[in-house]
Amino acid sequence: MKGTKRADAYSILDTCFVGQASSLRVPAVSMAFSGGAALKLSAQNLLVDVDSSTTCLAFAPARSAAIIGNTQQQTFSVVYDVKSNRIGFAAGGCT
Repeated sequence: MKGTKRADAYSILDTCFVGQASSLRVPAVSMAFSGGAALKLSAQNLLVDVDSSTTCLAFAPARSAAIIGNTQQQTFSVVYDVKSNRIGFAAGGCT
């Protein structure tokens, strides 16, 4: 996030900035899945305010598997089709 002052890491969140999520400009982020599906994330799905003057990217390092967490899922309805090994996303989840 060009031009945004960095802040110290917060717990497992290692990419943090000075300011609140509502005041920061965030680039477009899309998660691409096999089969051509894409999950387009807004700032609300990318940032978490950790205190009154710091916000962090809601991503943490992982050694093997990636997890699409609560913050990324908040504005979507998520359908898990375990039998067919598929996942689906639709707009309109919790806000």
